[in-house]
Amino acid sequence: GNSNRLDPNSKAEWLSVIDPASNQVIGNIPAGGFPREMAVTADGKTLLVGNFASQNLTIVNLAGLTPAYFAAQKTAKAADDAVRAKAAADLQARIASGQASPGFEAALRKFIADLQAGTPDYAGMVPPLANAVQNSMTQSQQRLKDWGALQSVVFSTIAPNGANVFFVTFGTTRTRWTINLDANGIITGLGFGPAPAQ
Repeated sequence: GNSNRLDPNSKAEWLSVIDPASNQVIGNIPAGGFPREMAVTADGKTLLVGNFASQNLTIVNLAGLTPAYFAAQKTAKAADDAVRAKAAADLQARIASGQASPGFEAALRKFIADLQAGTPDYAGMVPPLANAVQNSMTQSQQRLKDWGALQSVVFSTIAPNGANVFFVTFGTTRTRWTINLDANGIITGLGFGPAPAQ
């Protein structure tokens, strides 16, 4: 896996097992989204992997990492790699076409309406984002109130990570919003602020 990159749309990633003698990858282990922290239990039998994006723990039986295990995982990883390659190609096609990703504008409009009403749908966000929205709720609500009523939502572009960028006008205030969703429509990233001067 690449633990230095947070891919919010990734449901799962892979850890590479490297032979220290040859420095070659000998197999892969499935993990959760954005595996970041690892530790081996005191008895040396189990690897614990903390997955930041999916907010869960992968438990690996180290004795089970046999050639037969790696062979079985190779097929699964190849299928996963094919799905990811198609998703990347689809993303590039959307970027080239200048069209918003399906469902992103609707999700943004719902988020704004919920925030204005003081009832954000925390279940519709990944936990770290839900915590951030909850912690900044008062400030965000006041900002939206100061900006005025929603006037328009206009798609701008798609960022390399798949996030969609929209210009949202409230009253006479033009703002820039970035939103990203996973395959299930859960908001994995969101940010907003004043739009650059035209």
